[in-house]
Amino acid sequence: MRGIAVLGCYRSGSSAVAGMLHHLGVFMGEKFDPPSKGNPRGYFEDIEFKDLHKLAMEGKDVSKEYKKLVDHRCNLPIWGLKDPRLCILMDKLPLDPDYVICTHRPIEDISKSLQRVLPQIQFFSTGSLVKRYLQGRDQWLHTYPGPVMDVRFDELMNNPYRMVQAIATFVSVPFRESAVKFISRP
Repeated sequence: MRGIAVLGCYRSGSSAVAGMLHHLGVFMGEKFDPPSKGNPRGYFEDIEFKDLHKLAMEGKDVSKEYKKLVDHRCNLPIWGLKDPRLCILMDKLPLDPDYVICTHRPIEDISKSLQRVLPQIQFFSTGSLVKRYLQGRDQWLHTYPGPVMDVRFDELMNNPYRMVQAIATFVSVPFRESAVKFISRP
């Protein structure tokens, strides 16, 4: 079993990376939320994990259920997990990924993108939300002993072929052109 955690704030490219992993043959889940106007390619967030993350954000203890899901995934050759909430939940969950991929995008760009897809959110509140998620992620990363790959949103969009190659190499899966097509399509 090899587990991959994709850690990135909302609108930072984490869905693009998770979709790319999916197209590289990494098991990202069986059921996902459908694509939306704000994310027409999809989110690639495993609904079973996502539901537990919501409960954990409310302060509920989800350890037993979470461990059961993780143990089930451990029977797979390689699997991944993506949900922006992971940024602030990693130190609270029984999850020890073999690889971490962090997505990066300037806070101002994330805030503008959030406001475009969720216009009811105020600019100052999006900045606070983004900072909270990134601080949680970065704090957890200081204790993580495994390999970490940083993916910049602009690099991913401007050179998807190179980024797919780099990610496939990082997680030791074969390169697939379908992952490039997923990122490159209009």
